Formats: sequence, structure tokens, C-alpha cells
Amino acid sequence: MRRSLQPEVIGVDAVIRVLGKWSARDLAYVEQFGFEGTEDGGCVRIVALFQPRSEDHWPDPAKPMRRVVLRFTDIDQLRLSDFGGNWVQVMGFDIVPVADRGWESARFAVEDYEDQRISFYCRTAAVESVEEADTYI
Repeated sequence: MRRSLQPEVIGVDAVIRVLGKWSARDLAYVEQFGFEGTEDGGCVRIVALFQPRSEDHWPDPAKPMRRVVLRFTDIDQLRLSDFGGNWVQVMGFDIVPVADRGWESARFAVEDYEDQRISFYCRTAAVESVEEADTYI
């Protein structure tokens, strides 16, 4: 059996235990966004509210959210648009493996494919923590 050469987001098991599945597309709101520049490209830390997508209304204010902290390292080409203030709703968040493109430093493309509010490339993507969010929309 051949193993995939695509990188994986580290720590998604914690999300699966709480939400029953892992999908970056379940990110509904960004509560906090932080960038720390370093010699190797820096890191981005996103504190976000996740809720599994449904066919009906999403995100659903009647359903609970989970606070997920994501960390990305070796950032390149960071772009933010219409970002700031309170929570930022992100309707099309995704973490896409791009290691097969042969770029030396980028293994993931992080993007908002709906509204282009956020995009960057990174070497690693990881879930730092998952907790129940006492916040409803």
C-alpha cells in the first residue's frame, strides 16, 4: 500500500474527539488572529469558533460552538482583507496541501475561498487545543 506524500494537519484527533470529524471548512468565526515574525517566516495563531456544517442554516446560533486554536509556521505571502474588530465570519476557510507543487517552504495553502479575507502559505499546520466555547452567535 502506497502512503500519501501529502502533509497532514497535526493534532486533528482532538477535533475529531469533540466534533466527530475534522474539516477546516467548519471554521465559522475568527475570534483572534496573531502573527509573530521571526527569521524563518514567523507563525500565525488563529483562535476560531468551529461548528460542523449543516445543510440548513450555518452557522446556527442555536447550536454550540467549539473554540479551536490553530498554529501555522513558516508563513509566506500573508494577506488579510476586511479583517479586524470583533469576530470575523469566514464562510470558506480551508487548509489545502500543496507539497506536491514542489515548493521548498510551503506545504499548505490556507485560504478563505469565498471572500478572500485571509490567505497565506505555511510549512506546518497544527491544532493546539479544542474546548467548548461558552459563546453563542
